[in-house]
Amino acid sequence: MYPAEPIARILNMTKRIITMPIYNSDILKHIPTGNSTLVLMDLDDVILTPHQYACGSIWYHNHREANKHIKERHHILGDFYYCARNIEHKALSSQLVANFSNLSESVTVLGFTARSEELASETLRDVKNAGMKFSTKLQHEDYPNLKDGVIFVGASNSTAKPGNKGTALLTFLSKDILPEVDNVFFIDDNLQHVQEVYNALQDMSLTVVHYTEAHARLHCDFTQEELNIIGPLQFESLKTSGYIPGNEEALFTYYNNTLFL
Repeated sequence: MYPAEPIARILNMTKRIITMPIYNSDILKHIPTGNSTLVLMDLDDVILTPHQYACGSIWYHNHREANKHIKERHHILGDFYYCARNIEHKALSSQLVANFSNLSESVTVLGFTARSEELASETLRDVKNAGMKFSTKLQHEDYPNLKDGVIFVGASNSTAKPGNKGTALLTFLSKDILPEVDNVFFIDDNLQHVQEVYNALQDMSLTVVHYTEAHARLHCDFTQEELNIIGPLQFESLKTSGYIPGNEEALFTYYNNTLFL
């Protein structure tokens, strides 16, 4: 387990982990320019985030844990798919989106998401609406997981957990879609994915950024107990009526209904 202090942890000359609690454009200084650099960016809670607690990646983790007694785990994964197809997302940091979109004009910048390629249409729509521009010219007939600049890693139907991004990255690099990669820069909000990528790459320069702004800033006005009330109410409203209330509205509705029970 790596510590989460907001400083660069330099483990050797070529591999390092940086924790970034709030986006800071100084992070761009850690990205070498040139054709041999590959930048990989997680989507959910790095580039994209929903307007409310329910249907975000933090909600999904808690939703999955709260329903771990359910044997048919694909139903839990289906809840995330339902969310992705029926809600709108916004950019978590407009500055991050602008900086890395500009970077994609000179360096290969790809999305690297645990979403399944089944959600490609909705995902690419969300990316476009957020204003993010990836390097979209790369295609490879032997690697269909790459679509319009986004690599879709997918999740396991049996566990409802995301796939291993370290393994997925090694598979991508083995296809020689890029002629030469000497430097990899990877940013993700999920510590498990940070560890997977860090452990997978052994023979090239690697900077891994654990970006925790979504965890630090979003929904911080609510306790976890309140979020545990808000999330199920929002998701149930989405499924039954197609309407998803904001966090404050959902909590108000809950307490208002409880008052008259």
